Amino acid sequence: MQRIMEPIFEIGYLLFAFIAGGIFLYYYSKKRDIKVLLLALMTLLLGAGDAFHLIPRMIGLIGDGLEHHVFSLGLGKLITSVTMTVFYLLFYFFFVKKYDKQETRPLTIAFLALAAIRIALLALPQNGWFDADPSFLFAILRNIPFLLLGALFIVIAFRWAREDRDFKWTYLLVSFSFLFYMGTVLFAPTIPLLGLLMLPKTVCYILIIVCALRYAAREAKE
Repeated sequence: MQRIMEPIFEIGYLLFAFIAGGIFLYYYSKKRDIKVLLLALMTLLLGAGDAFHLIPRMIGLIGDGLEHHVFSLGLGKLITSVTMTVFYLLFYFFFVKKYDKQETRPLTIAFLALAAIRIALLALPQNGWFDADPSFLFAILRNIPFLLLGALFIVIAFRWAREDRDFKWTYLLVSFSFLFYMGTVLFAPTIPLLGLLMLPKTVCYILIIVCALRYAAREAKE
């Protein structure tokens, strides 16, 4: 069942991400709103980054098995880890622009510092990205700054957007996405079936993009 249903879901998700990114670019072409451009960039980055991981995963599931795609899966995980970090940076800058927040320099420094630490940790060879048995210790270490970045974003989303009709549930969607993500990081190495937690994590991102599309469509009409 997993060999069939998971690839179908992942293909649908990637198509949705790239189509949504194109729609954002179309809306941007109409009004040249930097906020909509940020939504376009983060959505296309999300889809492109995940594609590097999901495509070899689908090939392995449908074909000769995941164990024959260790290098491509490791490279995909590395790329999507970087792009997810940048995704939250772009989302943060979108929030700053949308809610016209002033004096955000300390927050911006915190976001950039956490992102830089995260990416530096991702680059270390000790991660064992291309090993059949990658380092569990570094899987924890590299996600500490990512969790802090996510927690900071959740607080900001709750404080800034909880009364916004489009983004009021963002803090919950991001919270659940991190919960599912960390469940995969912590438990999937010993219980591979829990890798399926990445599916509800992906659903959270789809719902975030849907909210953003609704916002961009309304902005384009005004």
